[in-house]
Amino acid sequence: MQLISRTSYCLRKKLLQTLTKFLPLSACLIVLNLPFLQAREISLTNRKQDNHPIKVVKKVNHTLKLTVNAGRIGIADNLAKADVLGMELQYNSFEIKGFELLPAIGFYETQGGAQYSYLSFQHDFWLGNQFVLTPSLGLGYFRDSHDIQLGNKLEFISSLQIAYELPHKFRIGLKLSHISNGGISNINPGTESLTLAFTIPILD
Repeated sequence: MQLISRTSYCLRKKLLQTLTKFLPLSACLIVLNLPFLQAREISLTNRKQDNHPIKVVKKVNHTLKLTVNAGRIGIADNLAKADVLGMELQYNSFEIKGFELLPAIGFYETQGGAQYSYLSFQHDFWLGNQFVLTPSLGLGYFRDSHDIQLGNKLEFISSLQIAYELPHKFRIGLKLSHISNGGISNINPGTESLTLAFTIPILD
């Protein structure tokens, strides 16, 4: 019982530390999106070579979601395996020619102290009424730890999440992510993580 209590305390402490680091990033994203709060729809005009206008409509949907991730990193590579805790904030989805994108900022920290802050874009593919498949692509800044070293500060992230939507648009699912520098550095071991993801709708 004492071991369970101690483990629970450590997890709460780690979550609080992650939240503290994540809040400045969240505030920046919200401030950058404030101009969109004045308009629900933005029309842009592009021109082809024959000078005929093409109307491209960006429809801004005001959404704010928070996702908490917890799991393991280094699951399919030769790097050290470690527990990982992450948070992601998704804000203001928009459409380009009918294709909806949701920008997000996120932060991961491993048990050994490696940290990754990133910006990504994702899209939901619905599989029926409640299951949703969400791929995402992004890039960010990676800080090595003594046990996880990825060869470069700039690292790309690609993820695939399968989730089940609960009542009131809460979601729970599994997220598989790959982080690497895409070969821009001579050292590019890459690493994979598998996490349990829980999404909380804040504004929808």
